[in-house]
Amino acid sequence: MNKANIIIFDEPLNGLDSVNQNKFIKLIQMMKSKERTIIITTHYPKYYTNIYDYVIYIESGYIRETKGSI
Repeated sequence: MNKANIIIFDEPLNGLDSVNQNKFIKLIQMMKSKERTIIITTHYPKYYTNIYDYVIYIESGYIRETKGSI
């Protein structure tokens, strides 16, 4: 994971307590600062508001809304 340029997570905070959720968020921030592309799928985007540059909301298989710019 340390050498990958693109990292994909699917619901990475599920099952973690709040202490480990915070540790994981800090890890993602560190990886982002090293210019890695990080893709996260989640039902809870509020946990990532200080991290993401771009968000795509998908509903019933269609893009419903986007935020940010590529």
